[in-house]
Amino acid sequence: MSDVKPKKNSIAFVLQFVALGVILIGFPAGSWYYLQKGMDQRRAIMDELKDLGSLKAYTMSVPDADSWSFEDLQGKVKIVSFLDAESSLQGQLAGQTLQQLHDQFDNRDDIVFLLHFGDVSNAQMKRFVEQFEIDDPDQCLLLNMEGNAFQSVLTENYLMPYDDYRNQDGEVILLVDTQNEIRRYYDLKSEVEKKLLVEHIAFLMPRQQEKDLIFKREKEK
Repeated sequence: MSDVKPKKNSIAFVLQFVALGVILIGFPAGSWYYLQKGMDQRRAIMDELKDLGSLKAYTMSVPDADSWSFEDLQGKVKIVSFLDAESSLQGQLAGQTLQQLHDQFDNRDDIVFLLHFGDVSNAQMKRFVEQFEIDDPDQCLLLNMEGNAFQSVLTENYLMPYDDYRNQDGEVILLVDTQNEIRRYYDLKSEVEKKLLVEHIAFLMPRQQEKDLIFKREKEK
């Protein structure tokens, strides 16, 4: 009997030593790995995003909606499109992509969609947003760019060369961050680009505090 007890004690000691090693070495190493992985992912996204310049203010006339001004865009992520509602080439893909993005970020009041239409009627714009189920005046702003305004706002305010826009058949979305910095143009004909667009929106949008956590803290006071 005296020979067995020391053996059990030695096994227990080894197990305790291993457990202590996991706590002191394994957990910190695992935490460092995931922290480093997160930092690497963040750096990769920052490399993908560009600094294309600051969005310059311009007049915003939004039909059938409360008054909006350029200042209202501060602090919001801007998902921007330039399209012609009558053109199937420039309407279908852009409309489908905008619908998907709106479905995904519909509950965010810090994300706004700016839809610039090339000299079409208000009725045509209305049909477009109804067709793709993005008729949401609180989040989707319809801007009718009459005359030369369509091209001038695209090139002078959003700093996208008009030839680049035409080379992509107008199937493009522009992303502007909360500080009105233009971060990237996305070719909607590329599935890779569309995936990046979603990732970049999620990366740029402001972090929201957990309401449940705030509620619990209030109850503890």
